[in-house]
Amino acid sequence: MAGQMRTYSFTHHIILVNGREMENFGEGDDVITAEYREDRISDTVGADGNMQASVSANQSAEMVLKFLGTAPENDYLESLHQQFVDGEIAGVSVSVLNAITGQGVIATTGYIPKIANFARGTASQDREWTIIVPKLAVQGATQ
Repeated sequence: MAGQMRTYSFTHHIILVNGREMENFGEGDDVITAEYREDRISDTVGADGNMQASVSANQSAEMVLKFLGTAPENDYLESLHQQFVDGEIAGVSVSVLNAITGQGVIATTGYIPKIANFARGTASQDREWTIIVPKLAVQGATQ
């Protein structure tokens, strides 16, 4: 519909990891990314040109969260990683929701495969955390 305007602000988002609200995100336009690990639908074209489509049951995804190098969230995520390794927790869940629109992504309980890289120099560097989840659901997508 012509004449509509929509606004975006990162400050409208609520990001939860295992129920704890996350803050202190790093620099840039990619501080949160969510990406399916493979295409959901693939196809095969036969010798005669006919095609078939196959739908994969794989809904796993990779979520990446980037925090300032000095953020306490880094300590929290290191702790969750170690608790998972030690069998003290069943996994790590992530939710990213826009508090205004209700849109976002919700991930089932997954795991942090490794502790984020650590770099220091003239300035502190952001730290990127990867969380692998078996299922990622997009919530509230509207036209």
